[in-house]
Amino acid sequence: MGSIAAPAGIRLNPFVTLQSGSPYDVLIGQDLLGTTVQNQRPALANGPAPGVVATQFGYFNVNPQPGQALVPRNYLTTAGLVSVNLRIGRTFGFGETRAGGGGSNGGGMGGGHDRGPGGGGMRMGPPAGRGGGFGDTTNHRYNLTLSLMVANILNHVNPAGYTGILTSPQFGEPTSLNGGFGGFGGGAMANNRRLEFQMRFSF
Repeated sequence: MGSIAAPAGIRLNPFVTLQSGSPYDVLIGQDLLGTTVQNQRPALANGPAPGVVATQFGYFNVNPQPGQALVPRNYLTTAGLVSVNLRIGRTFGFGETRAGGGGSNGGGMGGGHDRGPGGGGMRMGPPAGRGGGFGDTTNHRYNLTLSLMVANILNHVNPAGYTGILTSPQFGEPTSLNGGFGGFGGGAMANNRRLEFQMRFSF
């Protein structure tokens, strides 16, 4: 994340998130050991045969024999996360000048960063004493900040919820979207480009 002072008093706040994929197991989806937990893994197979399931990742034997080497844990990996976000803002000051003056647009929208609980949200605001919240401040009594937040500029799809159960028709496929933590306004927006307009008035 960062804060860039552009011409005409405009401030840019990019927030980019890049994450590698997470590993997940290949499972049979049955309780072969009588443990009430369906976490048994298959064995690798060389080709079609009874009890062998063919997938896009190769052949798996769902009836492994005692002593037969099983598929290693975390055998497959999900897709990574790519989220590029940007906030564009401009503060306008008017009214009487504050005693002692102050920096004109010096507080810096995005001068301070505060990640919300769980990392789900992000607040870009000035440091303490420069407006106390989102937006720049000027040496005027009244300040109006207009901003545009663009979440997932690239509109990049970030799949998640991959299924590792061989008996599932969705094996190796995502079943949901990765929310990530690169959103604005308290929500993660790693998918579906979204534009939000915001206005803040301080006095």
